Amino acid sequence: DDVASQQQFLARLLGPATLLLRYRRGMFEQLVQAISSRVVENSKAGNHPDEDVNMKESEDGEQTKRINATEVHMNALLLVLKSKDPISMTGLIRSSDKLQEILLAATEDMEKSVAGGHLAHLGSKLVHQAKLCKQ
Repeated sequence: DDVASQQQFLARLLGPATLLLRYRRGMFEQLVQAISSRVVENSKAGNHPDEDVNMKESEDGEQTKRINATEVHMNALLLVLKSKDPISMTGLIRSSDKLQEILLAATEDMEKSVAGGHLAHLGSKLVHQAKLCKQ
């Protein structure tokens, strides 16, 4: 039940994936763009006005699913950015100005799309981590 232990375990599981993202050309960029577009789409889909009161309950369930999926996507990217086992993504990000710009733009888009909701703190963390990777 220890959150720190769970995150450490997840970081180890992400090790092989992190290696692929680090050394397979363009894969990390594709991951960042895919996660960003999904987060933005999920937040847009949840922001339409309810037209039918009878649909309210099913829409609440769908909204919850979208929020949960958004949270999983954002946490996964945050784990990859913070991962140091077996290698750090920071070196890859710092080696490419283009990748730095893509990562910062994507995280800022995600932060804007979740602003005002309960995932706003995750958006801020992602932007902060992207800026740390850029320094």
